[in-house]
Amino acid sequence: MIKRLNISLFSPGKIAFFLKDKKRYVLGYLFLLTMVLTIPTAIELSFDSGLSSSELSQLSTQVEKQNIDCNITSGVLSNACEITPFNLGPFVVTTTASNDSEYYLVLAQNGVQFSFMNQTLIELSYQDLNLENIDLSLTNETDKETFEQAIVTLFDNTRTQRNTIFVISSFFADYTLFIILALLIAFVYGMMPQRLKYPYRFKMAVYSLSPYVVILLIGKLYGVDELFFIGLFLPYIYMRLAYTGLLNMSKIVIKKEESKD
Repeated sequence: MIKRLNISLFSPGKIAFFLKDKKRYVLGYLFLLTMVLTIPTAIELSFDSGLSSSELSQLSTQVEKQNIDCNITSGVLSNACEITPFNLGPFVVTTTASNDSEYYLVLAQNGVQFSFMNQTLIELSYQDLNLENIDLSLTNETDKETFEQAIVTLFDNTRTQRNTIFVISSFFADYTLFIILALLIAFVYGMMPQRLKYPYRFKMAVYSLSPYVVILLIGKLYGVDELFFIGLFLPYIYMRLAYTGLLNMSKIVIKKEESKD
């Protein structure tokens, strides 16, 4: 793997040497690269302390601004309660999750849920959060403090689960992106005058993604998000170099065969 990474980064003209690699080996190479790319996210989340004081204040203020007639009585949210969705960090706070790619913090009937694509990932009951009886208009200072403390408890008690979900989601999102890019690059280079079977073009495209993954890793480490877009040109450039290297090797083989004759 290290040898392939080194050649893919610094000698792309030799990527053609890996055309005989089995498909599962090529996908495994990309799998490992994606795992390395996920490490900064995992490290960052390991130091996650939940909501900051400003985010916590923002949450209670937003709920208070809703002027909603919401009450939790005996650990059950009133049926008439409806919160207009608003953003809180990576979450959308609401009373009803949607079937999209957002992460939701849902005030459900019997507890608070973290959900994704309309699937409940984590849920804590209102009893667990000490919210058996509270007026969610939060006009009372005691209710406001109780609500904020409950949210702190929620984030503290679900830290491991949330972080695990975020890391796994980040990994599969990146891996899927790389597969799509490799398929696209392989398709584009099928229009070259020098024809090469699609499976071989796909293998070359995967190895040509190596510099892009490294650029993304640097971007994550130093917080330079722009590298995500700037680096998109690299796989196409490296694929071109790999293709040129393959053609040069083919010419050498032809010359050797002619000299034997």
